[in-house]
Amino acid sequence: MIFEALNAAKGDCLVLRFVEKDDLDDDIERLWIIDGGPNPVWKTALVPHLAALRKKVPCFLELGVVSHIDDDHIFGLDKLIDDLANGTRPDMRFERFWFNAFEKVMGMPAGAGGAPASVATVQALGDDWLAGLADPTSAAITVQSFAQGDRLAGNLKRAGIPTNSEFGDLVMAGVKTPVSIGAQKVTVLGPRPAHVDALRKEWAAAWAQADAKARKAALQALFGKPDASVPNLSSIVMFVESGKSKLLLTGDALGNDIVDAWEQDLELPKGPVPVDILKLPHHGSNRNVSERFLAKFPARHYVFSADGTHENPDPGTIEAVVAACGDREATLHFTNGGITWEKPYRLEKGGAPVLTLAELLVELAAARPGRWTHTVRGDGEDCIRIPLP
Repeated sequence: MIFEALNAAKGDCLVLRFVEKDDLDDDIERLWIIDGGPNPVWKTALVPHLAALRKKVPCFLELGVVSHIDDDHIFGLDKLIDDLANGTRPDMRFERFWFNAFEKVMGMPAGAGGAPASVATVQALGDDWLAGLADPTSAAITVQSFAQGDRLAGNLKRAGIPTNSEFGDLVMAGVKTPVSIGAQKVTVLGPRPAHVDALRKEWAAAWAQADAKARKAALQALFGKPDASVPNLSSIVMFVESGKSKLLLTGDALGNDIVDAWEQDLELPKGPVPVDILKLPHHGSNRNVSERFLAKFPARHYVFSADGTHENPDPGTIEAVVAACGDREATLHFTNGGITWEKPYRLEKGGAPVLTLAELLVELAAARPGRWTHTVRGDGEDCIRIPLP
């Protein structure tokens, strides 16, 4: 198989390619697309990338996944599925799709129990409850993502693409038997049932507030939590097994939650689980990555899909990954190299101050020598490409 992390700017856009032979012994590729990045990634990277692949060898889209409704994950696939539903890309079709729509995560129809779940209602009140937030622009994008998710769910239905059919409703952790797709197996490690239940209770409680001021405060608390908001906690997390290769694709989930899903929800062994590829949660945010998480899933390849927006990847996360590598062979991959942080970062080991990703990698090589290395997507390349057996 081949793993590709496209240049998705601040977001994620991942392609898994499984090469096999058809009845005439010719190569054919089955493609999985996980997230589509923000605007304009679908036009500048995703669609051209798919077109280039299809020129070389026949391909079909076996699986599409939107990990969660944040704009930097949903936009590209929202646009692509809109094209498919409108018949403007007749040569493309997904065999299956996994996506947890907002209303499904909240578990209630519009108006149920006094807690409107409809996108229209949330958007109508958006200006009201966004007022006073420390980062209203970021929160406004979250509100926009509700509409994208609603449109995506409708277009998947219009296009006749089976959605979440292996799960019945929500794609969620806790299913102990891996889902088989061709020769591949997928174990879902997020969202966790406990988080979904908690989000539903918080959502209902927010709408049950008697006055508008209290309701706004409750909604702001629900959607304004750094790295623990509704979209992030509802991220689809996939542990993929393809032959001897193992990949962990994390969306914007919290690392400790992924460990808990493995050990508690699925009751799987508590020791380390080596993987070939680990896509860092939430673009390498230090709030999503813990020493416990890195020790649980030691990887040969660590993928950082980010461009410096919101200070991601966090320099502390990069140092933590290098520290976790120890004497293991490992490679850190960056979809964008020209990253500068707003404030200098001082290495935990050695204390050297750095302001850019390039400086950090040089200082880490001196402070934490080992068998780790790194790659950065080149200017003329549209993705990071990692072939696996």
